[in-house]
Amino acid sequence: MFHIETSFGKKMEKRKILVVEDEAITAMSLEVSLENLGYQVTSIVNSGKDALNSIDSNKPDIVLMDIKIKGDMDGIDTAEIIREKFDLPFVFSTAFLDQERINRAKITMPFGYVLKPIQERELKITLEMAMHTSKIEAFRKEAEKRLIEREQQLNTIYNATSNYMCLLEYIAPNQYHYLTINDAYCHGVKMINPDVRRDDIVSLEVEEFGELMNWPPSVILGVKKHYEKAIKTKQLVKIIDTVPSVDGNLYLEGTYTPIFDDKGNCTQILYVSQDITRYVRLEHELRSELEKKDELIKKLQEKVDNPNS
Repeated sequence: MFHIETSFGKKMEKRKILVVEDEAITAMSLEVSLENLGYQVTSIVNSGKDALNSIDSNKPDIVLMDIKIKGDMDGIDTAEIIREKFDLPFVFSTAFLDQERINRAKITMPFGYVLKPIQERELKITLEMAMHTSKIEAFRKEAEKRLIEREQQLNTIYNATSNYMCLLEYIAPNQYHYLTINDAYCHGVKMINPDVRRDDIVSLEVEEFGELMNWPPSVILGVKKHYEKAIKTKQLVKIIDTVPSVDGNLYLEGTYTPIFDDKGNCTQILYVSQDITRYVRLEHELRSELEKKDELIKKLQEKVDNPNS
């Protein structure tokens, strides 16, 4: 392993580079220049096939790729495989690029170009920029991967909960439309209108959704007032909603939570509720039973007080 000494006296590993070049004199000159710049040349090859084999064996950090090389694949074809299979940064070297090659080269998303005859200063700047851009790109991909994983986790939780959840976009006063609804919300919707599907709801405005659910205007107006209150107060609003369903009224205990952007403008509203119909009906049944018992006790008391009546 080659090392270079930093100004702090610590050893730093040389960055490894693969050179793909079919002109022997140019290749020798490049090797000297690259070593002067602190790179370890892992190999010098003159064909796309040998380049791919060398990457497998030597694991370079970057590839300097001549566009015109030997074999069935030119440098652009080879670079495309390197990007897809190895995800390595590469820099093209060429004496001339016509428009057709430029268009092909752009598709491979190279990290830079150097024109022949190659100047050491230009090579240094181009490679350093390529390495720096590659590092930033790697960070971006990792952040994107973590974000996707996080979104998948949240989506799993979103759809696994028994709470009804939906996210609406705030467009203007009294105007909102549905962005997403979770599985539980879909189930709740079918208790109101069995024929409605998820795709029928997404993008609807609240009023349109209420009409789809066959809600009376008073219910629709009440729901819209909850949204408006959450926006005006900029606070979570707790409610118990009563909505008509195919099996009598549906009772929902929920919250309307406004979501704001970095400028303090409300952009979305999160609605979360749980179905408390069973508890409300049980409470009604218990109250009815208590009223019957109270009535019975009252009649018995009257008989005790008036035994001859």
